[in-house]
Amino acid sequence: MSEAAAQSALAVWGIADAALTLLSDANNAIYRVQSSDEAYVLRVHRPQNKPRRWVETELRLLTHLSAAGLTVPRPLMDVIEVASEDGTTRLCSLLSWFDGKSKPAPDWYALIATHAGTLLGRIQMAARDFALIPGLDRPRLDAETLFSQSTQYALDEEGQALIAPHAEIFQRVQTQSAAAFDGLEKLGLAPQVIHGDYRPDNLLWNRLTPFPVDFDDCAWGNPAYDMATLWLFLRPNPRYEQLKVYAARAWCDSAGYEESPALMAHIEMLVTARIALSCRWVAGNRTHPALAGRAADIIAERLRGL
Repeated sequence: MSEAAAQSALAVWGIADAALTLLSDANNAIYRVQSSDEAYVLRVHRPQNKPRRWVETELRLLTHLSAAGLTVPRPLMDVIEVASEDGTTRLCSLLSWFDGKSKPAPDWYALIATHAGTLLGRIQMAARDFALIPGLDRPRLDAETLFSQSTQYALDEEGQALIAPHAEIFQRVQTQSAAAFDGLEKLGLAPQVIHGDYRPDNLLWNRLTPFPVDFDDCAWGNPAYDMATLWLFLRPNPRYEQLKVYAARAWCDSAGYEESPALMAHIEMLVTARIALSCRWVAGNRTHPALAGRAADIIAERLRGL
């Protein structure tokens, strides 16, 4: 289904003869586009995943970060909407390509964590003056929006039923997360546009130089949320306790924050919030082929110990 949409988009952009290679279909469908002299990244966005204005804002953010000197995927065409074989329409965007490979979390070591933390600080510094304007916006990431039924993260009836057995955990995590967000602001970490999904899979490396990709979940939130996401996905590493300190210390140095036990404790709380949010995502995407029939078990496993 996504390939037909990708081919239609290439025709609109005037590069219909380019070769397509599917790289990932876990969320959006991601293709490498190879023309006679250049490579690109084509994203076919999952139907009804994000409104067009969110995608357009993401592309505007990438242009802003590129102008600030960061090597990020650059938008090469305006986002377009094309028909898919199943009768739905799909948003498509074309981005610049750069070579690099991700480093799996278990393979990270101190220098890698340090570079990742420094890069995160640079991204957030450059994004501080990126203004959301009417008609172009992104979701909020705070204690209310992450867990509420009155926001874009609301679940339908079946999704609510999947998390209902764990209501006490979600309520406790929401209360503690609200305190952490408040504490972070008192430490001088003000909400801004953030990456939203800063994890090892979304960093490509050329030797020891990291390049950030996949800004699809960029949002208005506390900058510590990005560090919490990195910590969460580094947990499989046997050197986790060491790596999270190296990453956070480099991030603080790069972004101008004061490292403190209170800051580290608030980030740790947001790791817990990120786990709970991932369970809500599973409930809301329970029909995804990778989750079908397993959503309840996955949620229970992730919440075990919280």
